[in-house]
Amino acid sequence: MISSQAPSASGTIAQAEPTRMTGPRTDRARQHAENRGFRERYPLNSQQRRAAVEPVALLRSELVGLDDHQRLSPGSVDGALRRAGLRPREVTAVSGGVHFWSTAGNGICVNGEIDDHDVSIRAEGPSSDGGCAEPDGGH
Repeated sequence: MISSQAPSASGTIAQAEPTRMTGPRTDRARQHAENRGFRERYPLNSQQRRAAVEPVALLRSELVGLDDHQRLSPGSVDGALRRAGLRPREVTAVSGGVHFWSTAGNGICVNGEIDDHDVSIRAEGPSSDGGCAEPDGGH
């Protein structure tokens, strides 16, 4: 409630209460954002970025050799991760390729996909849930 009265002798003016917009649309959007927050990744610091260069380069060279579809499997990608000095956390077959989550130690996650046409590798920090693999569901 806003007061239209002049200031009292004490010099105070009544202030309006802040209005919070609520409703199905705004509440749903906020909850959706909160539920997706677990997908946020911590950034790598400069030391972690430097430490990730070698294992990512080794992994890329290992995975490029697997681009023959007959050799592309979760088992062959798991082996490539291990030869690159990474610890596989999850390696799964997906339509046309393989998706992987692994760790390089010191808070470094090395994640990506490989299929017949492309190798994608990301070095990133862990999720806000603390892991390299993306959790199955929201909160």
